Amino acid sequence: MNKLVHSRGARLEALLSAPHSIVLGAFIVRIAYLGFAIGTRSPWLQPELHGFETVQIATSLATGKGFSSPLAVSSGPTAWLTPIFPYLLAGVFKVFGVATLGAEIAIKLLDCAFSSLVCAVLVAIGRRFSLPTVGILSAWFWAFLPMSAVVATFWVWDTSLSALCLTFLLWMTYKMSDCDNSAGWAGFGACWAFAALTNPALLAALPGLAGFSALTLRQKGGRAVRNGAIALLTFLACMSPWIIRNEIVFKGKVALRSNFALELWLGNNPQVADLWAPWLHPANDPKELKKFLQQGEVAYMHEKSALALQFIRTHPAETFQYSYLRFMTNWTGGDNYLNDLTTSLPLKFRINMLLNSALSLLAFAGIWLLYRTYRAAAFPFVWILLFYPLVYYITHPSPRYRSPIDPCLAFLAVYAVRRAAQRLWARDTDLFIAPATIEKARA
Repeated sequence: MNKLVHSRGARLEALLSAPHSIVLGAFIVRIAYLGFAIGTRSPWLQPELHGFETVQIATSLATGKGFSSPLAVSSGPTAWLTPIFPYLLAGVFKVFGVATLGAEIAIKLLDCAFSSLVCAVLVAIGRRFSLPTVGILSAWFWAFLPMSAVVATFWVWDTSLSALCLTFLLWMTYKMSDCDNSAGWAGFGACWAFAALTNPALLAALPGLAGFSALTLRQKGGRAVRNGAIALLTFLACMSPWIIRNEIVFKGKVALRSNFALELWLGNNPQVADLWAPWLHPANDPKELKKFLQQGEVAYMHEKSALALQFIRTHPAETFQYSYLRFMTNWTGGDNYLNDLTTSLPLKFRINMLLNSALSLLAFAGIWLLYRTYRAAAFPFVWILLFYPLVYYITHPSPRYRSPIDPCLAFLAVYAVRRAAQRLWARDTDLFIAPATIEKARA
């Protein structure tokens, strides 16, 4: 009887530890979120699709008007967004109809799949660190993390795909540090190009992660210079069609994406009260929309850049205050955390702030513990946490914007909890395998 129970327990443990099981579980959770919205005819279902510029550009593509018109009026070619997700959405529109309920369900099912696949990558990262338990638990944590499911089923943006890209690139960073194969490094460069054409904000992680891989490989006697050059050339080759298109269409005034100046101005102008001024967005303000149409995209963005930089130069105190509030919002979900918790905010918002803050604090503890144990190997995590959010401190934050690094936070948070449990219970787990032992095992 004991053997039978033990056998069943072992099979259950193996099933729950298998990446495909976790991915399936995460997908079921997200389908449940989406099914509830459909069953209750939630007001956030179509026609808006909660992805304004993305939906507008995809509509233009699907109706044969090219990559253009991000603001629901015909405005000509655009570089407001990079091409991967708008083209993906346009393909969905071609099959299911433009901005229909069927198209919304289809694209959100794809987002659910992207978000669920993150679980498999977290398991792989845990194995790279010889921390399989942490990888498995962080994958299950991500599977049930409310914000990860909401992002996949609420917004029609590149967010879930961006989270998958960044998490996969983090895993590749560690893999390439052991790889002296030219084809592998070419693939590394191609993956970075795909990520950049999905969400250019991910490029903030490129110098630190690619540099870590190359330097670590060099220390192990690999051909880091050659492989790094191959990765860079592949990256540029994959990026070049989009860049050349923009150089031709916008006469050398736009390389990758055009709307950063607008986002900077929306967060740095005299009408900002705390974080940013969304009512001034041309999608919300008829005057700004008229100006956008009259000036054209490039000239309009150039003007917004000049206005934002002028405000930053002449209002340093306000700029610092806004950046502080954005920092707090990014990591806690509230711009004034302690005061926000004691106000009359709805209970669900205060609960979300507590969960968000707990995740951030545990992740910060996790990165410190990871550094103390693994030293240089923790550098890619440190780089991502330091540099990815910087652009949102100077423009404006959103849970959707931070979501691509949330899988990293989940991994670090679980690592911190497991370390604390180990200290409390003094059990011999895989959490304290020394780096030297790991290197020996890999060799």
